[in-house]
Amino acid sequence: MKTVRYNSWLCGNDSYPSKTAKKYKDKIDKEVFGFNRLAKIIAGNENNWEYIKQEYSLKGVKVNGLALGNKTWDHLIIINSKKILVEFDGSEHYTEIDKYLKDIRYANAVKELGYGVVRIPYFIQLDNELIKYYFDVDLRNTTIEHSFPQGFRVNGKEIIPEFENTIASGFRNTMKYKSVLPTDYCVFGVQRFKKEINDFLDAGFTNVVQEIKDSIVYRCKDYRWPVEYGLPDIKWN
Repeated sequence: MKTVRYNSWLCGNDSYPSKTAKKYKDKIDKEVFGFNRLAKIIAGNENNWEYIKQEYSLKGVKVNGLALGNKTWDHLIIINSKKILVEFDGSEHYTEIDKYLKDIRYANAVKELGYGVVRIPYFIQLDNELIKYYFDVDLRNTTIEHSFPQGFRVNGKEIIPEFENTIASGFRNTMKYKSVLPTDYCVFGVQRFKKEINDFLDAGFTNVVQEIKDSIVYRCKDYRWPVEYGLPDIKWN
């Protein structure tokens, strides 16, 4: 059994263009850990998991007049012989209506071709249970652990106060990641967020939901907002 522990924020891809990679090379493992590396480690341990390509597009393919080559997916993996397109959705997928609608069009199109689509929100950190939740597969030879809590935890401060005296206490936000909260979402983004919270609760992930809620409360304190202005009007438990 191989244990993979990341002590930083899980992002879609930590393989930057050469100029950016040089600038941020000392941030890898300290502040960011890319799904590209996590998926490759899993592929090296699990017989039913293959990592195929990052930044994948179906060039020259159209479905119902939609040119799929205009869309680049973060990752292509194969699980139990099924092709899965993986997207790590940043806050813009919740705040921009046009992007939200494009996501739906492209996802529906590739599903017609037999691809699966997995979209992972920017406020989620993956472990074995959440890999099972998103990808419907049990990892038999890999244990994934993380110290970075779930939720909206980056706030532009180098030291994040609620990390003190926790296993994430060593994290430093020197890249100045900002929190984009559900308060900033468009109407479709709020609908998506509510569904994600409800789905987590239905699946028994009460701990994940509690950490997400707690992180919003912390951010409200940062911004000196009444908590009810930051928390969407949804059932949290």
